[in-house]
Amino acid sequence: MAARFSAVLKELSFEGLYKSYVRQVAQGTSARGRILPAPTYLSLRTSLRPLAHFESFTRTIDNDANRIILAAGKVLVAKLDSQAAKGSRKLANLLRSQLEMFEGVKPVSNGLAWLGEKLPSNRPVLKQAVELARLILLNRGVKFFGAGGVRLPSFLVNMETVFENYVRGILQNSARLAGFSVLDGNHRPPKGAASHIFEVAGPHGNHETAPDIVIRNGQEEICVGDVKYKPCLEKPDRSNLEQVLVYALAYGAPRAVLIFPCSDRQTTAVEFLGSVKGISCYKITLQLMNPDLNTEEAQFCDQIAQLLEAI
Repeated sequence: MAARFSAVLKELSFEGLYKSYVRQVAQGTSARGRILPAPTYLSLRTSLRPLAHFESFTRTIDNDANRIILAAGKVLVAKLDSQAAKGSRKLANLLRSQLEMFEGVKPVSNGLAWLGEKLPSNRPVLKQAVELARLILLNRGVKFFGAGGVRLPSFLVNMETVFENYVRGILQNSARLAGFSVLDGNHRPPKGAASHIFEVAGPHGNHETAPDIVIRNGQEEICVGDVKYKPCLEKPDRSNLEQVLVYALAYGAPRAVLIFPCSDRQTTAVEFLGSVKGISCYKITLQLMNPDLNTEEAQFCDQIAQLLEAI
């Protein structure tokens, strides 16, 4: 929403801020606009001076539409400033610079009505900015199903990464695995547990290991796992088996597991695939369709724990 808001502000800067007319009443010897006859006549009778009362209409950017947009921008900047991500700070600085064009617009008052005036039909960018600003001020979020009037940029979700992080998070937070360390093999120590395949590398150099899960008992790696976001109805592909077995061999781990989401006909379960050179390999499925995911997660962690405790 913040990214879309910034994009709309960029379009609005080319289109120009919305200006509305404001009625102003004044008096003086140099009238402009429309002279008000009655007040002017009374002034002439009482002061005997040529003092005119008149009204005029001036264009201003200080209106409800711009106040709402400015208020929403300040809310986003405050939220982004509170986040540690580098991208958040960059976007906050961009929004802060874009809001400079609203200089002269008064802050939103607590009793401000949500845009009582009708926006012109020839200002579609302005309409998008106001609608998005209202959602931000109302603390609304993104609804993934259904239709709405506010356009947002599309985004892609890498479900392989999501499922991998989800599985690792389950194991890291499981009381059943208390005493074991569950690490990410895609990152180098101390954040992760990435290592090398060869103990002694040849002239072509070494290759890094990148298992999704590395489980340690103290300083000893006892299990490596790879997470695949695709159902596996029968035996895993040979390439998947070779991959996880190479990881187990490189770490000296006696357990290697391949983790898959369940298909419609599967349940959360563990299946022994075979053993080679002291490495036992297992296939584990995790049921994600159960509304009670806590039960499935507990069963999944219990099965992993049993494999580790049997070593």
